[in-house]
Amino acid sequence: FLPRFQRRAWHAGAMAPRTASAAARVRAQAQGPADLKSIDVARAANAGSYHKAMSLLREGAVHVLGRALDGTVEASVRSERGNESYSVRVRPDGFGDLSAKCSCVDHKKRGGLCKHGAALVLALQHEDCGAPPAASAPSVPGTGVGQW
Repeated sequence: FLPRFQRRAWHAGAMAPRTASAAARVRAQAQGPADLKSIDVARAANAGSYHKAMSLLREGAVHVLGRALDGTVEASVRSERGNESYSVRVRPDGFGDLSAKCSCVDHKKRGGLCKHGAALVLALQHEDCGAPPAASAPSVPGTGVGQW
């Protein structure tokens, strides 16, 4: 049981536990339904994934395939070795939440924001700040993103 002032702070994300899941850390960072650009990717990503995501971004491994009106973005992200690609989808999910899905083994085992998902969010943040995305394919406007 928490005192009233601590409960309010807890619900506002100010007192998120250190052992919170990646999804909980993402919820604490996002500010609105379409606010992927405000997410602190280094903090939200699974352990060890942020620096690998930065490398993938620099190598031009992120290729945006489509965007939906609800903010969902689907992409193909090459593996670190470059021998295969993973299907990645990120979506603002409710107020201050982010849903990420990837076809890689790490995401299947740990969930959360793997290096491929983190690389996609970083690429989207680079687009939003006016910087050209690292070798991404042109986005395809659409009203939905297919299931995989």
